[in-house]
Amino acid sequence: MYVFKTVSDPFSAGVRISGYFRVLKNDAAVQNFERNSSEKIRYLSVMQGKTSVPVTELHAGDIGAVAKLKDTLTGDSLGDKGSPIRYPHIKLPEPAITFAVEPKSRADEDKLSGGCTS
Repeated sequence: MYVFKTVSDPFSAGVRISGYFRVLKNDAAVQNFERNSSEKIRYLSVMQGKTSVPVTELHAGDIGAVAKLKDTLTGDSLGDKGSPIRYPHIKLPEPAITFAVEPKSRADEDKLSGGCTS
């Protein structure tokens, strides 16, 4: 499995929804090959817009999400400990233009902090 996106769920006290995976079952134990750590897959779901819908398993071709993984980040490869497969990292192009957003007040800073994703 390759984690290609991670988002922060603002409705669950900032719980990280790690990944978007293919082929997986709830309560599966997987190895994170990038960080050499074990992860327990719970809270498996599929995303419908911004809403996560709980499911018990994903099949070939399905893309899903998992909440509350302790060590997993975007770009990590996960799988069976006995069959390590490490996917290459995606190379993103250099940005052509960059901007910085600066809050005017502390209240604006709090509003901006909830919108961060990776």
